[in-house]
Amino acid sequence: MARVAGDQLHEADALRKIGAAQWELPGMGDSAITHMKLALDLSKSLGDAAGIQSAAKNLALCFAKQGDHYAALRYVDLTLGIAEERKDEKAIASALVTKGNTLKSLGRSEEAATTMYRAIEVARHMQDTARILDQLNNLGNLYLEMERFRDAQEHYQQMQHLAIECDDPESIGEAQRGLAFCWQALGRYDLALAHVDSALDFMQAASVSEAELAGVLNNKGDYLVGLRRYDEALDCYSKAILWAREGQRPRIVAYGHLGLGRISIALGDPGKADSLLHLALQEVGKDHKARMDVLQVLGANMEAEGRLEEALAFNRAYIAARDSFINLETLDQMSRNEMRQRYKADEDERAIGSLSERISQQQRLQWMLGALIVAALAVAVLAYRNWRAARTLHVQAEAQHLQRVSGILKDHELRILEAMMRTQDSERTRIARDLHDRVGALLSSVKLQFSVLDAELLRMSQGAGERAKRVADLMDRAVSEVRTISHALENSHLAAFGLEGALKDLCGALDLPGRTRVELHTFGLGARLDKRVEVAAYHIIQEAISNALKHARATQITVQVTKSEGMLNLLIEDDGAGFEVDIRREGMGLRNLSTRALSVGGTLNIDSRAGRGTVIIADLPLVVGEA
Repeated sequence: MARVAGDQLHEADALRKIGAAQWELPGMGDSAITHMKLALDLSKSLGDAAGIQSAAKNLALCFAKQGDHYAALRYVDLTLGIAEERKDEKAIASALVTKGNTLKSLGRSEEAATTMYRAIEVARHMQDTARILDQLNNLGNLYLEMERFRDAQEHYQQMQHLAIECDDPESIGEAQRGLAFCWQALGRYDLALAHVDSALDFMQAASVSEAELAGVLNNKGDYLVGLRRYDEALDCYSKAILWAREGQRPRIVAYGHLGLGRISIALGDPGKADSLLHLALQEVGKDHKARMDVLQVLGANMEAEGRLEEALAFNRAYIAARDSFINLETLDQMSRNEMRQRYKADEDERAIGSLSERISQQQRLQWMLGALIVAALAVAVLAYRNWRAARTLHVQAEAQHLQRVSGILKDHELRILEAMMRTQDSERTRIARDLHDRVGALLSSVKLQFSVLDAELLRMSQGAGERAKRVADLMDRAVSEVRTISHALENSHLAAFGLEGALKDLCGALDLPGRTRVELHTFGLGARLDKRVEVAAYHIIQEAISNALKHARATQITVQVTKSEGMLNLLIEDDGAGFEVDIRREGMGLRNLSTRALSVGGTLNIDSRAGRGTVIIADLPLVVGEA
């Protein structure tokens, strides 16, 4: 109807909608792209910027899903250029996200990272928190693939802090899972386990489906196997298989059976391992990577059993699967290279046409502007050099001044805070001892003297004896009250507010915005704990923060306290100078931390390297045995 009426604007809009509808139907992808290209050409002829932007965006998404990433890149660049001309921030952010993912698929990691950073800046200007969280996660994943683990950790931590600010437990869980991947890659299964446990807690709090949690449980199983805690790993894999099967996630089911097979091999039961690995093989389907992983373990298991002919057969199948996987990657790379050449040729052709036009114009103007340009350039170069030199000197001087001032202020504040904590603790202890030793002793002496008069008062009269007995009872109550107050004073914050309230006071007092950030995150601390556990946990965290501030010169300290079934987990991380644990093992601060944990039957681990910060993990049982 639009075509008959000569309404080309509505005709282009109809063609875009037809293409979008066809894309959702199986086998209609090529027809969908044809209609979108017709819409794009028509919008170009009309000079309709909004229509060009919409059609090019749809084409970019379609080609990306088809794996034609260079075609996708060409159209997303067109979309981005128009969106920037129109100052359409929402469209700019969307195009940058698509472009970043496309560049990542092409293996152009550095360009992808730069594009993702641009997307974050636009999203921040728009205050689009959800998009910022998504891009921080993408950057963490990208750096993890590039094996730049420190950069990956930094972006996952940024994601976690932002998710905490906006109360998004699912994103906190995703960030914790990313941090677990980083520690796994570094061979630190204990730290990976601590983070994946936290990820599961937050994801469950966000009501994430069991099918989605199944993959996280498989990750936890892998870390437990790395720590040789096979019984716990067995429970994780079994639950992951159940949830993944209910949610129709065959790949997760396959990797769950693979994990169970590895446990059976480690426990010396190759027959059971064989059965489990065959179950995994049935689930992998057309997933070449998963098939390759299962076949490799199957072949090794057969060889360990002495079934050499079967082992040879599975090793050959593994090699075939590996070659198939490599061939697919090679074909995909060849296709990408071909598309890249085609894309480059198109770009070159457009560039040559544009260049020819500019050259003809320049030749007409060159003879008039040559001398003026040379003179202007000379003046500009001299002015720029002078300005740059002066600015460099100014910036260096200002930076040195600020550094000196900041150092002086920070040292001064740390001394004040340390003295304040030391004074408060010593003053409470002194008052408690005075009440117990001096006032309590005085009351006890009065009671003793009074008891001597007891018999005399009884002889005097019956009424006087009764009054004497009441006075003696009041004296007993006074002695008891003094004891109670003296004991309560020793841990007044904990007694009044519990562990969570006391930690909030501690971290709030030490948090200095702009100099040192001390962040506290708690989970599951609704009810009061055993007093001995609360005291030990409080003093471990207090000592760890004190060490980070005094010795490591940390600027960012994160405290995480998680109550799980039967255990209280403490995780204290800082970005300070770090140290070599073997060399500093006998230091007073480390001994204090270990002694506190051992006093309630707990364990404490310290991970630190010079120049890489420190991570302290303490596991304290919630039920403390009698001494």
